Amino acid sequence: VKSFERLSSGLRINNASDDPAGLAVAESLKANNRVLTQGVRNLNDGISLVNVADAALESLSNIVTRINELATQAATGSYGSAQREAMDQEAQELSEEYSRIVLSTKFNDRRVFSGDFGSLNLQAGYGVSGVIASTLGGAVGTGTFAASSTTTASWNGTTNAITFGDLNSDGILDMVTADDKGAEGWVNIRIGNGDGSFKSPTSFLTDPGTGVSAVVLSDLNNDGSLDIISGGENAIYIQIGNGNGTFASPVLIAEMISASGLAVNDINNDGRADIVATGGSGIARVYLGNGNGTFSTAGTYAAESISHAASLADLNNDGNLDLITVGESGNSGYASIRLGNGDGTFKAKVSYEMLAGTAAVGLYDVSLADLNGDGVLDLVSAGTNDEGAGEGYVSIRLGNADGTFKKNTPYRVDDSYLGGSNSSSKSVELADVNGDGFVDIVTADTLFDSFGAGFTIMLGNGDGTFKQGTGYDQSGTGAYGLAVADLNRDGVPDVATVGTTGGWNGLTTIRMSNTTSGLGPLLPFSLKTISGAKQAMSDMEESLMRLGIQRGVVGAFSSRLSFAVNNIRLSTENLSAAESRIRDVDVAEEVTNLTNRQIQSQAATAILTQANQQIRLVIHLLQ
Repeated sequence: VKSFERLSSGLRINNASDDPAGLAVAESLKANNRVLTQGVRNLNDGISLVNVADAALESLSNIVTRINELATQAATGSYGSAQREAMDQEAQELSEEYSRIVLSTKFNDRRVFSGDFGSLNLQAGYGVSGVIASTLGGAVGTGTFAASSTTTASWNGTTNAITFGDLNSDGILDMVTADDKGAEGWVNIRIGNGDGSFKSPTSFLTDPGTGVSAVVLSDLNNDGSLDIISGGENAIYIQIGNGNGTFASPVLIAEMISASGLAVNDINNDGRADIVATGGSGIARVYLGNGNGTFSTAGTYAAESISHAASLADLNNDGNLDLITVGESGNSGYASIRLGNGDGTFKAKVSYEMLAGTAAVGLYDVSLADLNGDGVLDLVSAGTNDEGAGEGYVSIRLGNADGTFKKNTPYRVDDSYLGGSNSSSKSVELADVNGDGFVDIVTADTLFDSFGAGFTIMLGNGDGTFKQGTGYDQSGTGAYGLAVADLNRDGVPDVATVGTTGGWNGLTTIRMSNTTSGLGPLLPFSLKTISGAKQAMSDMEESLMRLGIQRGVVGAFSSRLSFAVNNIRLSTENLSAAESRIRDVDVAEEVTNLTNRQIQSQAATAILTQANQQIRLVIHLLQ
């Protein structure tokens, strides 16, 4: 019966009683085989994901190559501002497409380049040893920051402002700070090493009578090298750059004027950098550039009673830069908007209340960006509702397409991370610090009652609203200036603040961004000037190198997965064969045994039949 059962089923083991030990081994082999078969499917899905990532990286590389081509074209001196405007327009559109690809590349509804994707773990077998893990390379910010590093000036004073730019054409950002040394104003230059550290400073005395509170980098003479513009409570100075990190001696272009807030851009569309200065006098002054590092006074405009900062941006998309100043009038902080005429003049101001408080209210800085993705610039200011006894605030007004703004939305900056109260937000920058495509807010914060310093990160939601801020304490007793830039060439913005120590020495503190594997949008760039185009060339070359490395990581992982799939398939074949040898019937052997038993049975039957016949014959004969 067993032979017929085995031959009819094709299995040697049909019941546990047939071969208990063999059945246990066969079931184990069967389970392993099924797990590994699913592992092959998992790895094939992984290969599909990696192929999607590689295709996206190829498209991103092509985009960056085209932007680099446009930057190279814009860096030549044979084009005017109108041509560079067209080149920049194409480059910015390509940058937007780059961001769209980064943010929309998905596999099974998971963003491939998102920072929260982390390591790609593919389960190819049992347990931890069965996991094949890899990242997809690249770097994207997590929105958090590492421990700080500090640079202290060797004299008594305060560092009031900071900016970064490539001063020696090596593709690495260098640092420029505005410092007070007693009653003197100094500009300090530190050449960058490309890893977030900087060389010893080169110092220039710019104003022997008062301090320097603002510093800006721009190409004033169209030679492709960045120049320095610095200002304080009494004068504006410029220093023409030589393109190798050195500068000419400071030259006074305006004196007996307040210039604690500076903005530099082309406001009359002649392709030359112009300067707008504002300060404690409540007057915004315009200086039109002659293209050779000299300037002509063009006009003055009433600002707030006490004005602290100025910015230039096209608020109504008419192609002309508009003027924004912020400061205090009465018991409120205001932002004043003057739409530009395109010839270096501005229309009458329209003021917007940004912060109400006491007589000691302060509105110190302004920054503009598209916070809600509608293509219109929005306004962000930073200040305090009571200097010395109040709270730090960020105030937001979303923009309309005609240069006007919606109602004010204030956000209190949580100063608890500094261990006290009575704070002020002295500076504000807008940047995407976590690579999610949404603009985030960074403020420099000062605590008055216990002399604390730090900065706050408010992550954007992409609709003009922001999450609760996260604070990072910095060294020193005050943070007065702020800059956000990629200081170690990983494609992710880092944060630097400036202020003073407890011993009243100027202080610069840097925190590098924490990163995880992934990819974020391109950092901001501009091709509208020769110097900007040169900086963009360096940035794009660096981006291409990072993308190439990332494609190498993706390709290597894809190759590994292909070999892993082949290996596991062989394992499943061997496991199937092993199970078959235990569980399946040996047909030849079983047929032989069955035939043998049938012959024996037939022989026995024949013998018994013959024996029976012999008895009957004997009986018959006896009868």
